[in-house]
Amino acid sequence: MPGADPEKPLADLMDDLHRRSVAILREEIDHAAEEAKNGEFDPERYRWLVRCLRELEKLPLTTPEERQPDGLVTLERLAAQASKHAESGG
Repeated sequence: MPGADPEKPLADLMDDLHRRSVAILREEIDHAAEEAKNGEFDPERYRWLVRCLRELEKLPLTTPEERQPDGLVTLERLAAQASKHAESGG
């Protein structure tokens, strides 16, 4: 990530990325709504953006329990959570 602090724990970086991703998707949804006002609405793109936002919002930010003693996220656990959400249609 450009401008990322190399000393910042991975968990904090991942939380920042999550927040930024949600913000970007919300901006894109707002942009799609503006396009609709101009008659340029793409319903498939809008549905895809909303679906992505919903899935991203379901993934929890990291918690202290998911961090190793050195402050790093247990990546395997986060990957397992994401897979579980995907498999359950979550």
